[in-house]
Amino acid sequence: CLAAGVALGPRGLAVVSDLSTTTAFAELGVCFFLFEMGLELSLARLRLLRRELGVGAVQLTATTGLLAALARPALGVGGTGAAPY
Repeated sequence: CLAAGVALGPRGLAVVSDLSTTTAFAELGVCFFLFEMGLELSLARLRLLRRELGVGAVQLTATTGLLAALARPALGVGGTGAAPY
């Protein structure tokens, strides 16, 4: 799908050149995907996956915190992190 998007996009064959239309179709595609996922997952299945979802949430939080801590000095962002107002 990504290769087709690159080939048909404005930097490829330029079949699709209007960015706003492309964005609208992409958002619609995400909505359809989320709707389909909602149809596939039941509450019982989510309960079975509870432990894995928890581990994933912890991993996501830890990775985000680590990358933010590493990016602050690299980007020159310092201070206490408090709002300036």
